[in-house]
Amino acid sequence: MFNVELHPSVERYLAGRRAPAFLKRRVKELVEELRRNPIPSGWDIAKVRGMEDAFRVRIGDYRVIYAVSWERLLILILDVGPRGKIRYR
Repeated sequence: MFNVELHPSVERYLAGRRAPAFLKRRVKELVEELRRNPIPSGWDIAKVRGMEDAFRVRIGDYRVIYAVSWERLLILILDVGPRGKIRYR
């Protein structure tokens, strides 16, 4: 089982008013899935080019970027935001 941590900026974004309710709910579901499997099926996931063991998840017009540490069994959610505002390449 993996531990999942959110970057402080992600925690602030999801706790604030800017993040829509559906996104908060889907990120919570994603975190539960990531605890069991770092690359879960049923989600639109792609590897991020230029970053080792980093992935992006598409949730509608929003993106979630996360990195996996296989040795430490840790997943760090690095960024969450609208498609045009998030940088992952």
